[in-house]
Amino acid sequence: MESHPVEAADAQGSHVSPILFAIHTSRLNKWVEEYGSAEGLSFVNSLGCGATGCDVNQVVTTVERCAAKSIEWASR
Repeated sequence: MESHPVEAADAQGSHVSPILFAIHTSRLNKWVEEYGSAEGLSFVNSLGCGATGCDVNQVVTTVERCAAKSIEWASR
């Protein structure tokens, strides 16, 4: 079938919004964990990444890599 544009959306604040956000971003969290060597964190309406290490420089490098990989994923 041909695709057709649809103009519809859930209202912000809808009870369904957090579920849709989690579904939409679940692949990003997995990708960041695999290629960014950090733990992907998902909140109700935002994403983050967590890292642990032996020193601050190691943790900063890991979090920066996580951010770069997230931007790379979003560009695709």
